[in-house]
Amino acid sequence: MSIEEINYALVEDVRPPIYTAMKYWGKKPHNIWRKYIENYTPENGIFLNPFSGSGISAFEAIKANRKVIAFDLNPLTSFIIEIFATDFDKSKFEKEVKRIAATFKTDAIYNKYFTTQSRHSNETSIVQSLKWEDENIYELGIEATENEIKKQKELKKKKKIPKVIKRYTSQPNKEDNIKGISMKEIDIPFWFPDKPFHVSPSFPANFINCLGGNNFTNLWTKRNLYVLSKIFDEILKCNDENIKKQLLFGFIQSLHLCTKMSVPRREDANRAFSTSWGRSAYICSSRKMEMNALLVFQGSCLGKQSVESCLTSVPKYLKKKPKLLNVSYSDKQKNKLTGFDIKYGAVDINTILDFVLENYLGVPLSGRAFRSNLFSHHKKHTQKKGFTLQSLTQIYLN
Repeated sequence: MSIEEINYALVEDVRPPIYTAMKYWGKKPHNIWRKYIENYTPENGIFLNPFSGSGISAFEAIKANRKVIAFDLNPLTSFIIEIFATDFDKSKFEKEVKRIAATFKTDAIYNKYFTTQSRHSNETSIVQSLKWEDENIYELGIEATENEIKKQKELKKKKKIPKVIKRYTSQPNKEDNIKGISMKEIDIPFWFPDKPFHVSPSFPANFINCLGGNNFTNLWTKRNLYVLSKIFDEILKCNDENIKKQLLFGFIQSLHLCTKMSVPRREDANRAFSTSWGRSAYICSSRKMEMNALLVFQGSCLGKQSVESCLTSVPKYLKKKPKLLNVSYSDKQKNKLTGFDIKYGAVDINTILDFVLENYLGVPLSGRAFRSNLFSHHKKHTQKKGFTLQSLTQIYLN
């Protein structure tokens, strides 16, 4: 390949649903990944990325007719890759999302703490979001009721109003402020991660103080922690394993948007109902935006930039169905890995080590012999075979 063939600027293309579905920090443009892969790896060759992150590079390699070895220290990477490779039944998935949402229609906690008096009628409206400054609510995002929307449509048809407004902002009333205080007394009967933050520079003292204490539970308001915990509990009740994992994918996408780290957008952005969370660090601002976790979960599962839009588009985008050998099954299948062809698939660190160690080093895959033989055989055999496993073994053994 000559320098002239690659001496041109690479510009980001329109992002496909497979890219926009997961808000993974630091993703690189999908089409630029593919161009690098096409330029620097042979067609039908193997592309290896030990820092796979969002998994986008793995699927761009598949799209470029490469075989893939993809892994990362973050276990979320394997989960994302697995989800993108699952079969997707749209109708079953939508049915499960609606089932989960329906459980909140009669939920006393949700109907108390995520509702408010409509500002346009005597009806009760759903609260879409609440904006806080320090410990005070200063603005609500409110969903128009079905009757209000119906009346607006009639008026629009008669050309008495220019458009239908499905949600609007308003200052909090007295009851809204009382709920903001009393929600601290909510009892949560479902599981949630009640443990302190890891000892790490990522969680500085000022961040912990801003949240209200050294515990993961303080990332969310009490009412949102209740809603998220119930959603998680309902997801676990799903009997279809594929659907359950896909729901968990939507759930993961919802978590960060519902935290106290979410902040309101600038007024001139004209996006009063969406939050900003574009950062690589744990930051807690005096101004926060508390999103309705149920509505966020529904939006993460269905609609634009959702699980549904992503998984519906995968086969068409890749022009093939990716095959995946997941780490969860590697031990069971280790005896079948001789001559294993990673065709149109992605495997993670444990699987590729099972394959390489057994077939190239002759190292047993379990027990005391694994650790002792790995290091005694490593230098001699890898040099003979012309490759090194040093970085892989370090990640695996750590």
